[in-house]
Amino acid sequence: MLAARTDTQALIRNAKNLENGNFVIVAGLVVLVYDWMTTFPSEYEHFWRARWNLGTILFFLNRIVPIMTGIFHLQTSIVTFSGPVQLRVCAPLLKLVKCLNIVSISIVEVLLALRTYALYDCSRQVLYPLLMLIAGGLVNQLASTWYFHLRPVPNHLPAPYTGCLLLGLPPWSWECMIPILVFEFCALALTLWKFFIYVKSGTNAKVPKILYRDGFIGFLAIIFTTTFGIFVQIFRPKTRDLSTASYA
Repeated sequence: MLAARTDTQALIRNAKNLENGNFVIVAGLVVLVYDWMTTFPSEYEHFWRARWNLGTILFFLNRIVPIMTGIFHLQTSIVTFSGPVQLRVCAPLLKLVKCLNIVSISIVEVLLALRTYALYDCSRQVLYPLLMLIAGGLVNQLASTWYFHLRPVPNHLPAPYTGCLLLGLPPWSWECMIPILVFEFCALALTLWKFFIYVKSGTNAKVPKILYRDGFIGFLAIIFTTTFGIFVQIFRPKTRDLSTASYA
């Protein structure tokens, strides 16, 4: 009786945590769509009518890929699959979400690297090490995505979590985010050093000041998000087979 009650409590807690995660994803999608609608006139003027280059491609990818990732992620956790379909579809679908998430992170990192590169007067000595960090983190994430043997199990959880349920994520999965954090700290340090030189020179131009201020705030927000994600991975409850438990 005690074991059954423990399993029931674990199921309820797991379903509630996943539901909260869905709320965060929906909130993020709302912000992305709102930002897109608000800035669309300027976007059309400066990007849609411009020639295609690396900057415009990265801009549009940064617009589209995060939204696609959020939509697919919600599909994995909300759509109700039949038993046989669930076991066949869930693992590839969640790996697709993971790959889209990796692409989204990589796009942001490349944009940050190019921003830092521009601050240092297009110095290749700054750009190449940053790109090497990005490439190392990308390879690490892709390798871990295919190395983890995620196992789909029948999902008996009630609404609101009726989608895919996978087991097999190792406790050390958080290390995949370390290269991302290293890159972000390096880019932030380079930006702060350039800002220090700018202040020391006595220049008081408005545009560079806004550029450094917004860049610093953006870097801090990204580092906070990555660090929070690492702590969530470290302190998350250990994986257990919830597929055999029930609400009886």
